Amino acid sequence: MNWRSSIFYNFSDFFGKQEKAEEETFGPDTRTKLDSKWQWLLMVRKLCKELNMKPVEVYEMNYISALNWLSLFHIENKIQAENMNSNAKNKRYN
Repeated sequence: MNWRSSIFYNFSDFFGKQEKAEEETFGPDTRTKLDSKWQWLLMVRKLCKELNMKPVEVYEMNYISALNWLSLFHIENKIQAENMNSNAKNKRYN
């Protein structure tokens, strides 16, 4: 297993379940297949934005540190989404 596959496997909560793409097609309903192609750059962009770093600085980071930060951001997003859902449900019933 190469390093990229092992990262996707070990952090499947962040990336989602990996699917085998039989044929890569372009179109509006193939977004999940195309996103897997850009996940690495999306991670770099997220680290740049959240840590106020340049891409060169992100590439120089220790990958364990980068994955820890990404895990933290993922958990924060999940908590915010749960809070928004619970607030929306409370507003409906009030």
